[in-house]
Formats: sequence, structure tokens, C-alpha cells
Amino acid sequence: MPRPVKIFLCEFITGGGLAGQSLPPALASEGDAILRAALGDFCALNDCRITVTRDPRMPALDQKVEILNVRVEPWDLWRRCISAADAALIIAPETGGVLERFNRMVEDAGRLLLGCTSAAVAVAASKIATIRALASHGVAVPETVYLGQRLPESGRGYVVKPDDGAGSEDTFFFEDAEALSEWRPADEGRAWVMQPYVQGRAMSLALLCSRGHAGVLAVNEQIQIHEGMELRQTGTLVNARPQQRPIMQGLADLLMNLIPGLRGFVGVDYIETVAGPVVLEINPRLTTSYVAMSDSLGINTAQLILDACLERKATTTRTLGARTVRVEVPHHA
Repeated sequence: MPRPVKIFLCEFITGGGLAGQSLPPALASEGDAILRAALGDFCALNDCRITVTRDPRMPALDQKVEILNVRVEPWDLWRRCISAADAALIIAPETGGVLERFNRMVEDAGRLLLGCTSAAVAVAASKIATIRALASHGVAVPETVYLGQRLPESGRGYVVKPDDGAGSEDTFFFEDAEALSEWRPADEGRAWVMQPYVQGRAMSLALLCSRGHAGVLAVNEQIQIHEGMELRQTGTLVNARPQQRPIMQGLADLLMNLIPGLRGFVGVDYIETVAGPVVLEINPRLTTSYVAMSDSLGINTAQLILDACLERKATTTRTLGARTVRVEVPHHA
């Protein structure tokens, strides 16, 4: 019998104690939920042996897998884990180039990357670079400029967020140009972008990408609230619009062609408007919707990711289930 595939699930959800750095608590909780869902899926595959790195400050994991505690300066440990594995799935934000660095490490080690190429991450990690790439090929997007440049035209207010932010981290809404002009970000050394507020319903796609093909796994609805100036996502209705899978397939194919290297599980955030979808960003990684994806589809999503990245077979969404499942997004003040 062939030996089990050795898969390394890399956790970078609190910085791993890296030089005392940490991500916001909400992102740490969200990343923890994604990690636990991925572990559950991969552990259910009989031919896989799992190693995971874990920040010892986080709660213990339930699955019986090899767990290596990550402490200060963990990059050497992560590099050794990648080299010892057959394949690696990285659970990390785009912020600060972290995801791109990890994925390049997997590529340099010659291991199977269960995710997007580092080149694709480099584009998708920047909201403004993504918007420019899509706009140049006619995809509907909001006008996006760096904070401090000429204001885009808007009759409904403005949204400001970090260019490389993950999720709804530090996303702010301003009713008019005057309110925006009086605001200063807490971190002025970071690149911030601003967009006109797009009226409509906040949605997302969960895509399964392989070479030359992107299948729509789910059309999700994002639950958002305005909390003071902050625009915050509080939950996701996974597979809220299963009847729209075939309708959104054309957009999925177009995005796949515009950003080479999208692979595995990919998220797309967009606004559903009366004129059609307006794309906000592409998430080249597991997103919050992954937490309930296997439950919603009625199939192990980890198996789909493995098949897509190994190019073993095409997945047809016609065979997938479509149960709507609500996922709460943790928030810490």
C-alpha cells in the first residue's frame, strides 16, 4: 500500500509569538475556526497524516494529530515542517506579505502547495492592484485610490480600509467627504485605500480553482453592520444562493483568467447590485465560509482541494449539496 500523504497545516493566526507580534483578536478567533474546520476535514481522509503548528497561547486542539508548538522566531520551524511534508496548506492573512512569503517557501521547497501561487497572492493581497487588474478587463469594480488622493465620485459616502487587510479588518464608512477629511488612521504608516460606498447586498463566492478552471462551490451572503464609523462583518450565510451558482460561473471563469495562479479554495467578495455584481476583492486563501463548507456541500472540501491542486479530476458543482449554514464571525472589542 502507498504511504499516507504527509500534509502540513501551517497556522499563522496570532503571529506565532513572532517577535511579540500578534494579529487582532477577532482575526485570531476567525483563523482558529478555519484551522479547526480544515483539521476536521483532512483528518477524515484516510490516506493523510497531519502535522500542524500551534501557538501555545491558543486553546488546545481536539484532533489527534502531530502538534508542534510555535514560539519566538518560528520561520525555521515552519521551513523544516514544509520540507518534511508532501503538501502544505497555509492558514495565514495576506497582511504584511505573510501569506505570499509562506506560499513561496512551499514552492521553493518543491512541495505541493494546497493554495494559490505566491505570484497570485502578490496581486490579490493588494486591493488596489486587484481592482486595477479587473478594471482593465471590464470587470465592474468601485473606483479605488490611495487615501489622500483625489476623492472618487460618490453620492452615498465612502469606505476606507487597508490595502492589504484581511477580512473586514479596520474597514470604515464615512457619510461624506467632510467626515472623511477629518479622519486619520491609527496606523498612518500603512497603505490605505478609499472607495465610493456601493449600495447593494454584500456577497461572496467560494471557488474551487484548478489549472484553467474555477468551479463555484457556493454563493454566500455576508452579514454586515455599521458600528460607529466601523463597517463590520458579523457572520456569513454559507450557500445562501445555490440557484446562482451557474449564473456566477462566468465571473469565476473570467477572474481565473485574469489572475493566473489561483488554485484551491479562493474567496471573492462582491456587492450584488441591480446592475450586476461589483467585485471588491479576491481572497487567495481559506475564508470564513470554509468553516461550514463541507457541512453545506455534503462532501469533504479538503478532498476537493486536494483533487484540484493535484489536477486529478474536475469537480462539477451539479453534484454538490446546497444546505444554507450560518457562520458567526468572532469579534473582540
